[in-house]
Amino acid sequence: MAAKRIAQSAVNWGAIAEKVGESQRPMFNSFKSKSDGYLRKVLANPEAPPAIDWALYKQKIAIPGLVEQFQKQYEALKVPYPANKVSHEIDAQKSEVEGEIHDFVARSNNRIGSYQEQLARLQSTLPYSQMTMEDYAEAFPDKAYNVDAPTFWPHNEEVAKAEN
Repeated sequence: MAAKRIAQSAVNWGAIAEKVGESQRPMFNSFKSKSDGYLRKVLANPEAPPAIDWALYKQKIAIPGLVEQFQKQYEALKVPYPANKVSHEIDAQKSEVEGEIHDFVARSNNRIGSYQEQLARLQSTLPYSQMTMEDYAEAFPDKAYNVDAPTFWPHNEEVAKAEN
């Protein structure tokens, strides 16, 4: 099975370059130049090997049947193209990662929704400069000063538990 000729790079270098950080840019540029060099070397060669003029060799070589034997062996030679044994593993990893990405996006959208709700609630409250202590206690009951259960400096949870 012969491999098809690759006429151009199948890599979208622009999309990859957008994702490469500035600290990794020199290594990326080196990798890209090596890849381009390999591609140029491949494209410099013809797609098919040059045809052998068997008639010329039959005229020049005096041993009977030698050229026919070489021609028969040459035409019977098939260089095996390596079988693709890892594509299915890559596809499995891709589907697994896509599932993780989908879950991450769903969780992120949930967080964004909750943050937007918090933002809407904060935007609907009175500005701090116009709030009274009662307004603050109503808007932020968990952070407001509780007259019935005062705390002492440093007003953190560990000290409040120790006081009780």
